[in-house]
Amino acid sequence: TKADWHALGFSAPATVKAGLAELGLRPDLQGRFEQHAGSIVRCLAQSCAPDEAFAGLRRWLDAGGAAVAPTWHEPAFLSPLCCLFAATPALTEYFIRFPPRARAVLAPVLNVLAGGGALLQRPRFALPPEADTAAAQLALLRQLRIEHTLRIAGLDLLGRLPLPDTARALSDLADACLSLALEIAVTRLRPRMGSVQAPTGTLPFVVFALGKLGGRELNYSSDIDLVFAYGGSGETSGAGRSVDYQTYFTARGEEIDRIVGLEIGA
Repeated sequence: TKADWHALGFSAPATVKAGLAELGLRPDLQGRFEQHAGSIVRCLAQSCAPDEAFAGLRRWLDAGGAAVAPTWHEPAFLSPLCCLFAATPALTEYFIRFPPRARAVLAPVLNVLAGGGALLQRPRFALPPEADTAAAQLALLRQLRIEHTLRIAGLDLLGRLPLPDTARALSDLADACLSLALEIAVTRLRPRMGSVQAPTGTLPFVVFALGKLGGRELNYSSDIDLVFAYGGSGETSGAGRSVDYQTYFTARGEEIDRIVGLEIGA
């Protein structure tokens, strides 16, 4: 009844029931969908916003989700997917644009839920050889940031990542993204300005994190506050023209700031 659907948390049960009926008529979902309809509704109801969860799930199925994840209806996979569709529709647009990535992104989450995996480890990112253009490098950074954020959010929403651990995981992710942004900046500047050959054991360029990132207390919507510093004097080498350290490290800081502003949201 309508009251039963409202009790499960659905705001527009007629819309959801009609949508479920339409999905059940699709040739690629027939039979299997009817068999698992009750389980699907329970997974939707376990999310914080069942109507939004269903809207996201339907769009993901329309984009080909069932074809790339044939066991999508199993609660172990569907429950965290519905939680993410309900709680973070902006991020889960990524799943709708790239349906095959849903299972790969959620695999570490499923391992934790099944008791067979450790909580998220601190990520380490590096540029692969094939990321040899500015567009490819930014696309890689964007993919890594979104996918790791979705993993953190999945464990957080399902109650498997306490608040302090969530803040640390988000801070670790920001650190990894900043390290990759630094690598991208150095790579981009090398043809124009060369590079710095620092003596062993020295740090000619340092990125200081202030605020919530510096305190390892980042949340999902935090800005990141950075200060760049360099030491020493000299000129770069390895390019058509050499520049002094001030010019080079100023350009490096500006390049990092641009990448962070575009891809990490500072």
